[in-house]
Amino acid sequence: MQRYEEVIRFCEETLYVAERNSVCLCLDKHSESNNLDNNTCSVKLWRYHLIAKSYFFLGKLEEANQFLKKNDQIKVMGCR
Repeated sequence: MQRYEEVIRFCEETLYVAERNSVCLCLDKHSESNNLDNNTCSVKLWRYHLIAKSYFFLGKLEEANQFLKKNDQIKVMGCR
């Protein structure tokens, strides 16, 4: 259906929920909250993946690249 603009808009509009509900900190692997943090980080990364992929399919390669660079810091913080 190629509704990539809508995907980008939806992900951007709901991203604050994922950010508010997650705390992406590098936690000790033995911590009980580590699993929860990884799940909430996955929700954020899922949105970032969809946004970048949508930009790509729209042919907006520069926007996709800038978006990925801007949000690459999440991986550095320990979110997988």
